[in-house]
Amino acid sequence: MSIPTNNTVFTTPREFYDELLTLCRDTTLTDERRAHRLRLIFRIATEQALADEGALLCGLYQKLMVLAKQRHFSSALLAQLNATRQHLFLRHGDVADLRYDAKVIAEYVQALYPDSLMPKALQALLPADDRPITWQPLATHCLRCVVERWDDEYIYAQASADGSALQICYSADNRYLYHNDITIDWAYLRTLLRENMQLNLVYVRMEDGLCLPELIILDPDILIDVSTVASCFEPYAESAWVHLMHRLRPSTPTAATLLGNLASQFLDECVHGEQKDYAESIRDFFKHNALQMLSCRDLDPATSHEKARAQRDIIRDLIGHTLPYYVEDYTAAKTLLEPSFVCETLGVQGRMDMMQSDYKVLIEQKSGKGAFPANPDPLVPRALDKHLAQLLLYRAVLHYGYRQPARELDDIFLLYSKYEKGLLRITPSPALLCRAIKVRNQLAWCETYYAETGFGCLRTLTPQRLNTNRLTGRLWDDFIAPQLAATLAPIRQA
Repeated sequence: MSIPTNNTVFTTPREFYDELLTLCRDTTLTDERRAHRLRLIFRIATEQALADEGALLCGLYQKLMVLAKQRHFSSALLAQLNATRQHLFLRHGDVADLRYDAKVIAEYVQALYPDSLMPKALQALLPADDRPITWQPLATHCLRCVVERWDDEYIYAQASADGSALQICYSADNRYLYHNDITIDWAYLRTLLRENMQLNLVYVRMEDGLCLPELIILDPDILIDVSTVASCFEPYAESAWVHLMHRLRPSTPTAATLLGNLASQFLDECVHGEQKDYAESIRDFFKHNALQMLSCRDLDPATSHEKARAQRDIIRDLIGHTLPYYVEDYTAAKTLLEPSFVCETLGVQGRMDMMQSDYKVLIEQKSGKGAFPANPDPLVPRALDKHLAQLLLYRAVLHYGYRQPARELDDIFLLYSKYEKGLLRITPSPALLCRAIKVRNQLAWCETYYAETGFGCLRTLTPQRLNTNRLTGRLWDDFIAPQLAATLAPIRQA
């Protein structure tokens, strides 16, 4: 049998089974080669099952969630599929793990093709039991506590509800903090903790007397705006100091900001079914933004109208046609525009651009460019980390704060209204979410720090010190560094 490639098509389930049988029997294959071929089979099976659905799906996890919903996978099978996805695509394991992977993929093929029968010869080579799933049931969704002391591995605290003593593991031994592809080191908490600080321990498991949370939220009563967290993701840094620079910089209207506000108005009109022509829309916008438009120095009426018309057409097409076509649960009548929320569980607040009242659909709109380097297809943007972080925090609010099942939160989109194919379905990213939580915790710590010590830190801030990502090149030398220096100069000279 020929070795499969990314372009291979299996026309029958029997071909999947035969390939798996060959892999299990071939003793000459290395573990690395075996894992590579298992990854190909997994991906091919998924892509073929979603041949008519792939336009808005950008990630294997997201595709599995859609298939699970369509084909009514059992929760046990879905848990095994996710474990196999993590092992094959995110980590490396031993031979036993690969045999479990082969079994799960064989069961996956059987679920995709329910009329097929797995060959007995293949069954005989696969493990009789399932791969152990190590996650334990939740002890509580959110536990408030007060810090007493801490060391490199544990935080010792007192539960706010009943005063009981807690030993909270935040080292790598807490597999719930370091699960999946998370590479963030939660040891950063050591520099932020202080006595009598309040914590929220989110989605807690108790094992052998240890408290094992999925997330740790510092000072949860300090509600940080989600857009503020997202604004801290810049090319030169990913920290709370970025927000301090934003607070110091004068706020002046720009053409890009005005276009973003106008695009939001176009989205409102589209969702509400308002059949306004462009001239009427722009007159309504001018009524509410006259001063900003008059004081905007880089506003070119000719090019601005051209860009605005293009975004209006794209929004109408993506929201009016593409979204209803690909999302079965979308209902315009249930859509809420700019709903505000407060989430004490995660210590955040904010306002979403567009959400369905039953939490089935969530959309965040962006009118600017996607990430650099650009996508090979100029009509499809690459999502910026700051935009992904914002949307992932909104999703986390629905999951952790409003207790919506994670597997049902699959219609989460970024709408880049500058691009004709700018509706991107977002795949959950535990690593990026934890980076966003880290920034949120830093921002909460800074608010207390500024209140207690003042803004003396500004004396030592320089563009070079702020450049924690060690950004180099023309972007840093000609644009970012001079802007930071200009913001800091009046303060340094005061």
